Amino acid sequence: MIEAEVLALCTPEGDRFLRDHLNESPDRLLLALHGRVDPFLLRAVAEQIRCRDKLAAKQPHFAKVGALAELSVLEQSTPREVALYRTTIMNGSSLCDCTGGMGVDTLALSDGFEWVTFCEIDPARAHLFAHNASLFGKTSIAVHCGDSMAFLRSCEKPFHWLFIDPARRNGEGKRFISLEESLPDVIGEARLLREKSHNMAIKISPAFDISMIYKQFEDCSRVVVISLHGEVREILVTVEQDVPVAPIRAVILGQGEPVEVIEDGGGVVAICAEEPRWLFEPDPAIIKAGVIDSLARMYALSRWSTSGVFLCGSESIPSFPGRQFKITKILPWQRKEIGRYLVQNRITAAAIIRRDFPLKPEEIRAQYKLAESSSQFLIFTADSRGSRVVINCVKWYK
Repeated sequence: MIEAEVLALCTPEGDRFLRDHLNESPDRLLLALHGRVDPFLLRAVAEQIRCRDKLAAKQPHFAKVGALAELSVLEQSTPREVALYRTTIMNGSSLCDCTGGMGVDTLALSDGFEWVTFCEIDPARAHLFAHNASLFGKTSIAVHCGDSMAFLRSCEKPFHWLFIDPARRNGEGKRFISLEESLPDVIGEARLLREKSHNMAIKISPAFDISMIYKQFEDCSRVVVISLHGEVREILVTVEQDVPVAPIRAVILGQGEPVEVIEDGGGVVAICAEEPRWLFEPDPAIIKAGVIDSLARMYALSRWSTSGVFLCGSESIPSFPGRQFKITKILPWQRKEIGRYLVQNRITAAAIIRRDFPLKPEEIRAQYKLAESSSQFLIFTADSRGSRVVINCVKWYK
C-alpha cells in the first residue's frame, strides 16, 4: 500500500466504505467501481478484503479490534505468542522498536515500558500502525517515520532497550541470511546501537549459523532459539549491560506453558544399551540450539546414536517437547527385506522420516509405493554403529 491509500482509508468515509464492501470480491469491486470511487480508497479497501481471512487466522487480536493491514507485512509478521514471550526478557523505562513493520512486537512489548517509540521507514506502514495503535488504546506510543539509524543518531539519551528485526529481503524479494546484507546492518551499526541503548534484542533468521552469532556478538548475553507449534520461528540475541553470558537455550511455545531447555554443560549422554521401546524426536528448536543432551538429562533418556538427534526410553512422556513414537520393529536396511516386511504387515501407507540416510523420502515412497499416513511411521536412519536401519513405529498423540 502507499500513503495516499492509507490516508483515504483512515477517515470516517473510508471506514464506512470498507464496512459496506468487506464481504465482496476484491477483484469484482475494483472492476465495478473503477472510475466511480476514489482510486486510492478503492485499492485500499480491496487490500483489506484480501487481508481479512489471513488477519483473523494469523493475528486474531488485530482482527478483533478491526485493525487494518497490508498483506505483504501481515505475511511476515511475528506470531503474537512469540512477541509475548519477549516480554519476559524485555522491560524497563524506554523502548525503541527500530523496525516497526506491522507493530505486533511494539504493541506486545509496550505494556512493559513507560515510553515507547515505533520507527518505520515506510510512510504507509507508519500511518497504519498509528491508526491501529489507537484502536488498541495505545495512544502514547510515539511514531517516527524515517530511517531508524538516523533517528538514533539524533537522540541525546540512550534507550533502555532497542528491538531490531532486520529486513532479510531486498526490493526484488531476494532473501538474505547474513546480517551484513540485512537492513539495518546491525554489524556495521554496532557502535551506534551500543551507544544509543543500555540493552538490545535482535531477531535473527532461524537459518543463521549459531556459531557465527557468538563470533559476531562477542558480548551477547543470551541466545534463545524459539519455536512455535514445532517450527523454529527465530533466534533472539540480546546484548545487555551488566548481564553475563548465559548458556544457549531453546524455548518451545504452543504447548501451554513455555518449555525451556538450557545447555547444562553435562556432555553427551549414554547411548541406549538395549533395544528401546520408545523413540523421541526433540522439537526443532532443541535441535537447532544443540541442547539435545540437556533435554535427555531432563527426562532421563538415552541417545539412539552419538551423532543423531533421536533419544530413547522405555515409556511415553506426555510432557516431552517434540514427537514420540512407539517402536513396532527395528529392521536392518535391505531393500528387498524391507519390501517383504511391508507386504507381510500390510503397510501400504506411512509417513517417512529420513535422518543420516542417503535416500530422499520421495525416493523411498516411490520405491515402495507408499501412501501418506498420520500415524504409521517409517524412520530411515543409522544406529550407534553407523549401520543403516529402518524403524517401524506409531506416533503417540498427546
